Amino acid sequence: MNSILNWLFRIILALALLGVTAFCAFGFLASFEPGNGWQWKAGYGALVCGSLVGAVALLCRTRAPTLAALALFALTMLCVLGFMESYRSLAGKLGYGTLGGICLTSGVALLSRRVKNERPDNGSGLTHGDT
Repeated sequence: MNSILNWLFRIILALALLGVTAFCAFGFLASFEPGNGWQWKAGYGALVCGSLVGAVALLCRTRAPTLAALALFALTMLCVLGFMESYRSLAGKLGYGTLGGICLTSGVALLSRRVKNERPDNGSGLTHGDT
C-alpha cells in the first residue's frame, strides 16, 4: 500500500512539474516581446530545464549524467526557440546558435561517455580500445 501511494504521489508531482514546464516554455517565447529583458528569458529557461529534469527524475530512476544530458538538450531546445525569435539582431542569433551548439555537443558527449562506460566485457579480456 505504501509503495502504491509513493508511486501515485510521484506521478502527481511529475504532472505538476510538466505543467510548470509548459507554462514556462510559453513564458520563454513571450519574453521576446519588445520591452522584456534578458532576465525573463533566463528565468523562464532555468525553470523549464529544472522542472523538466525534475519530472524525469521523479518518473524514471536515472543516473546523474543522463539527467544532465536531458537538461542540456532542454537548454538546446530553448536556444533553438530563442534563435527563431531573435530575428532582429545578429548578436542574438550568434549567441543562441553558439550556446545551442555547445549544449547539444555537451549532451551528446555525456551520453556517449555513459554508453561507452556501460558496455559489458565480452569475456575476451580486451577492452574497447584494445582490439
